[in-house]
This record gives sequence, structure tokens and C-alpha cells, in this order.
Amino acid sequence: MPVELVVFDLGGVMVRICRTWQQALRQIGVNPSRLLSTSGSLAADVAAALAEANFAHETGRIDNDAFALQIAAATGLTTVEVTAALAGWLLGPYPGIDAVVDRLERASVRTACLSNTNAMHWAAFHSNGPMRLPLDRLHHRIASHEVGAMKPAPDIYAAVESQADITGERVLFFDDSLENITAAQSHGWQARQIDHAGDPMQQVHDVLSELGLPQ
Repeated sequence: MPVELVVFDLGGVMVRICRTWQQALRQIGVNPSRLLSTSGSLAADVAAALAEANFAHETGRIDNDAFALQIAAATGLTTVEVTAALAGWLLGPYPGIDAVVDRLERASVRTACLSNTNAMHWAAFHSNGPMRLPLDRLHHRIASHEVGAMKPAPDIYAAVESQADITGERVLFFDDSLENITAAQSHGWQARQIDHAGDPMQQVHDVLSELGLPQ
């Protein structure tokens, strides 16, 4: 069945991101040692608090300020440090995004993004700053904090299908998380995992060529 909608994850596919809180804190010059256990990994209570706050933030249950307060209370970081680390989580767009969108436009294939994200990052993606992504060129934009659900929960995939009025193998999805890929496949989508450490847009081009979409 021909592909009629190509859906992109953002972090790890369109934009390079920090992969851990330790990395994000180092990015802003803060030593993350206070978050770590003696083994060097996140302390269990800290990891649980971070996961709980992240879920609430990325499903729109709390705003940026409440997120900073919650993380600060759980970690001993200041709210300024938390906010700076959250902003520093974004490392910049991968090269070649516009060329992929150009190719899909020439092929008359609709496009969408589907991202677990938060209000701060979403605003950065739409800004005129260095983290801007060409989301205005996409036909559909689904963000977890606006939908109230996160991948791999079924509701967020259903939100794409509802908004785009499309289901099944006509959807091609790119994500760097195997868990999210597996969830998309359970909806009947074609789904391909991206290696975020490589060249994501070249990987997308390779899949499009494999599926017969013209350059």
C-alpha cells in the first residue's frame, strides 16, 4: 500500500538532544554528582521523581514553572538550574530536514510530527532561534503536552489517525525508540527505527528510496 503520511518523532530524529539529566546538567556547567548513587547512576528515588515529573510535564498536567519546582524539590538543584538544563536539553536540529520535507512535498505525501515534548521545547521548535524546526511546513503537528498522552500509549497514535483521517499501512513513522516503533506497528503503521547517533535524515532518505518514493 502506498505511503500517504510520513510521521516524524522530533527528539533523536529531527533534533539532537541530551539523552540523560547528567548530560543536560554538564551541558550547562553543573556537576550532576548530587543526583547520583555511589555506583554512579541516578539514585533510585531521584530517578523515580524525575520520571514522575517528566510524565506530568510532557502530558500537560504541570507547566514549566511547576516542573522546575518539582525537580528542584526532588534533587536539590535550584529552579534556575532545572530550567537551564531543560533549555539546554536541546542541542540543535539535524542537518537535511528541509531536503526531506522538499522530497515528500514533490511526491505529494503528507507529513506530520508526533513528539513526546513539553511547552518549553515546543516553543523553541516554533521560535526564530537556533532550535527552530520547519514544523510549519508539516500538515499535522501532534505534541504530547497538548494531547495529554505520551508515546507509546495508544491514545497518542489514535490522535494522529483522527487528525489526519488515516490509518494502517498508509502511515510511515520514524522514531529513535524501539518501544515507540513497536507501538506504532501495533496500529498497523509502517515504522522504522532511527539511529540518533548517526545521520537521521540520510536514514529517512534511504527508507523513502527503499519504498520507491522519488527523489
